[in-house]
Amino acid sequence: MLKRLEIQNLFDEYSYVIDWKQSAFKDLLYITAPNGMGKTTILKMIAGLATFTPYEYMHYPFGHVRFIFDGGEMIDLTRTVTPIHTDSMTDELPEVETKLECEYTVKKTDFSKKERYTWTFRKDKLVASDGDDLTNMMMLLQTDKCRFFPDDRVFKELESSYDKQSIGTENIKSYLIDLQVRLENTFVYKPDSIDVNEWNEEDWQKRKAKVLRIVDFLRTCDINIGGEEPYQNLQKLVGADLIFLIKRYENAIRENKESIDRLITYRTVMDRFKFIGTELKLSPRYGYRLVKEKTGDFLQFYQLASGERHLLCLMNGLFFIQTESQLVLIDEPEMSYHMYWQIQFCRTIKEIVKKLHLRALMATHSPQMFDDDFSLTVDLWEQWDKQRRGK
Repeated sequence: MLKRLEIQNLFDEYSYVIDWKQSAFKDLLYITAPNGMGKTTILKMIAGLATFTPYEYMHYPFGHVRFIFDGGEMIDLTRTVTPIHTDSMTDELPEVETKLECEYTVKKTDFSKKERYTWTFRKDKLVASDGDDLTNMMMLLQTDKCRFFPDDRVFKELESSYDKQSIGTENIKSYLIDLQVRLENTFVYKPDSIDVNEWNEEDWQKRKAKVLRIVDFLRTCDINIGGEEPYQNLQKLVGADLIFLIKRYENAIRENKESIDRLITYRTVMDRFKFIGTELKLSPRYGYRLVKEKTGDFLQFYQLASGERHLLCLMNGLFFIQTESQLVLIDEPEMSYHMYWQIQFCRTIKEIVKKLHLRALMATHSPQMFDDDFSLTVDLWEQWDKQRRGK
């Protein structure tokens, strides 16, 4: 996974180091800076690695950038722009040649390897390319999944989804259906023969209570493991019969623990950012619905406030879209958020990063988004100012 970024001559002006080690929270880092210092551009450059295209990087205004990964891999990109000719009789900009040089390096304790490639563009057209096979680099980028949430994500998605009930419905629906199937398949587990001496009422009542908490939660999502009869039996059986049933439930829950934990965390987060007068309901039949508490009517996605739409897009994307992603990039997540939501955000994103095993990088203008804890931030203006003053 990407752990450090070193960039030089961004906009022919700025040089920065972005390193998750700069943060007091291992895998969470915020970028802060005044407008125009490159926060969004940096996120786009990182996101562009996942679908690396030389043409895209040709247009980013930088001199050199180095991406450093946990496994010791490095990707160096150098961009040079050279005027081809100047016509003093016109006001047109001179034609330029843009060269993008890529060097992929693997440094391990037992070996070191480099691969190089160069692309040359004129008038947005590729005119020359040469170098080594970059298959190893592309394999790294394909396995190092990344999810980018730009600050205009809602409005872009609405252009093609205005008539749909909500954004992310199908992803949640698929997730719940898959979880339901896997729970059913693991609930058929047959425990070994039950020894009546294994019965200790206090211990098994505690285990039953723990199972019931999870089973009852899943039932709020319209997921009923094994159907209604086992659930009713769980309430009234005793002795060996109860042991047998609890072990079946425990096996199903254990085998699907990660998926259940993800769902519980999502629900906890959404309850924390409760939409006023609205209840969130989940089901394998429809994914999710927002229901008016007074009337029971369904709310369409476009009927929500802009902050509510942004929050849904962000949380649905984090939990249910590209769930194999490890690196998450979020641009100005505070857009349209009330002050209370901004204050809750830092606690929430820490929980998400830890629970889902993510590494997150966010650009923000609001200190409330990181709870005024500047140990979680890298300040681009501070880095530039030190360089400007020669410190």
